[in-house]
Amino acid sequence: MTISKDPGIYEYQFQASDAKNASGPVLSTTDWSDGGTFEIKPMPEPIRFPELSVTNVNFESGDTIVIDGNNFTPQGQVYFHITGPTGFNQILETLQATNEGTFHYEYKKNPDQLFPGNYECSAQDLETNRWTSVKTIIRIDELPIDIGIQILSPTDKDSIIEAKPFTIKWNDKIFRHFNNPVYSNNILRKCRYNFYYADENDDIWHFFNTSLDFLAYPDEIVSFQNRLTIPVGYSKIRIKIEDAYND
Repeated sequence: MTISKDPGIYEYQFQASDAKNASGPVLSTTDWSDGGTFEIKPMPEPIRFPELSVTNVNFESGDTIVIDGNNFTPQGQVYFHITGPTGFNQILETLQATNEGTFHYEYKKNPDQLFPGNYECSAQDLETNRWTSVKTIIRIDELPIDIGIQILSPTDKDSIIEAKPFTIKWNDKIFRHFNNPVYSNNILRKCRYNFYYADENDDIWHFFNTSLDFLAYPDEIVSFQNRLTIPVGYSKIRIKIEDAYND
């Protein structure tokens, strides 16, 4: 027998009827006899495990990581921590959840405390001892080796005539960790190259009085060229290209 009723306590009694078969007419029915009570309990609430959400996980778009917690015990204590690779000082905090069982935490990066590797966070509801799953905040890769500017031409075998324009060509790579100013779309980097020359017998560098400005994407290998003119009075010179934003 299945009873579908709202939660509560119910009384019941017994009564029986007699018939020749299930579909036949009732021949006799007994009086109601004493029964008892039974209780229908409400369905238990589903277990809600605490959870974390992380936003602004890319330091390129801001210096602050925002971490929000949900499904914690209202007004309960929360143990929260951020872990990282060797050298990173772990962040251990005891927080208090709101009346809604939430918390809000902001982590502002310290450049001196960031090392290559994974940065993760998790939290424990100290009232229920339930943990959140581990969330990756950010992964910082090993900084690539900067091979520097590579001048393709002219080479030491090329002849350049003084007071006559010549073409200089070079390659370079724009890394994310460089100091290039970020352009308005928060992705492109501003780049600037300055050009210098010096007599082969001294280290006094003279500015060519020209620069080249352009925009490039992070991790992009750029190939450019520019026209320069050697001043009168120099027979053999050395040429240097300077990245204006990165020494």
